[in-house]
Amino acid sequence: DVSLDPFELVGFAKTGALARQLMRVYDAKSEGFWPGEGCGFVVLMREEDARRLHREIHASIRGWGISSDGSGGITRPEVDGQVLALERAYQRAGYGPETVEYFEGHGTGTAVGDATELAAISRVRGRSGAASPAAIGSVKANIGHTKAAAGIAGLIKAAVAVREQVIPPTTGCESPHREMGT
Repeated sequence: DVSLDPFELVGFAKTGALARQLMRVYDAKSEGFWPGEGCGFVVLMREEDARRLHREIHASIRGWGISSDGSGGITRPEVDGQVLALERAYQRAGYGPETVEYFEGHGTGTAVGDATELAAISRVRGRSGAASPAAIGSVKANIGHTKAAAGIAGLIKAAVAVREQVIPPTTGCESPHREMGT
């Protein structure tokens, strides 16, 4: 995903989505993101085929979910829409959010985006009866918001973190967002 048109950056600048100083993901002082470019790829195949072909399996994707409440949009995400996406993903996966100990989040570094995401995760975990805390991170804190590349980088980061049992630090989070304690 390469941005050759300045319209996109000008638009983000006009909406106040770009960080003026540090990109602070999940921080009380989240003020925006740093744009960037990148690439990444994974090879996906059905697990039974990978096993049959003796391929090394780094992770299994058990479920996914999408949602749009039709009113939030890119600059005004809605908690209810994100809750619905999370619930759909857990339903497809066949297990609940209370079993998850690590979330690789979207982490825009914007005040509204981070607050919305954290509130949605908190609500879904609360409804599930999750008793123990869970860690959350976002690769964007380390590499900036590289658009589509950030999504695949987050997937790779999460797979490696689970395999190695080490969560890389989320840089730039000095004062955790108030939603982190709920």
